[in-house]
Amino acid sequence: MKLNLLILLLMMVSTVQAATEDLVTDNSSYSNAQNIGTLNADGGFLNVFGFRGVVSLAGGAFTLTDNDNADFFSFEISELTTLSMNVFTPEGSLENDDPILGLFNQAGALLEYNDDGGAGYDSYLSYYISTPGIYIAAVSGFNDFDFLGGGDTDFQYNLQLTTDTSVAPNPVPVPAAVWFFASALFTLIGYGRKRHKNI
Repeated sequence: MKLNLLILLLMMVSTVQAATEDLVTDNSSYSNAQNIGTLNADGGFLNVFGFRGVVSLAGGAFTLTDNDNADFFSFEISELTTLSMNVFTPEGSLENDDPILGLFNQAGALLEYNDDGGAGYDSYLSYYISTPGIYIAAVSGFNDFDFLGGGDTDFQYNLQLTTDTSVAPNPVPVPAAVWFFASALFTLIGYGRKRHKNI
């Protein structure tokens, strides 16, 4: 896959809130994730430009060679907040690039993942951070849902992480069994009162 040189140069431009994947260092597992910094709990923003594969220069053209690896990025959140994660593929609509996105805790447990939650085949997820600490974002390709490698490959991407303390966590649904038990309990109480009244 040939990379558009202008897109590549724009992706390599660094700002205060932007980072570029270190293509020299292996970041293909949660244990050696590339550190991208700290996210403020409210209004935090991190922007990472990456490549699913290995970039090389041959004959004056940049080429992205498939290596099937997922990319892992670690970051720290020090307060309770809602984390939003987006992964965009600038050539997704032309190349049918299909990224998937995952969130891991520091121990390597997969907390949440998403496929196609964004525009087109791009991915989006939201997760309430109830325990401050180190978290790890992973970018891979469909259908690498365990983030061990494989799936749709050879694409450049933009990973964006944002935080917002004003977004409350989703309420935990009460299991149907609890509602059934409560309903039965109220029925028994009503029956007992009625029986007591008739005596």
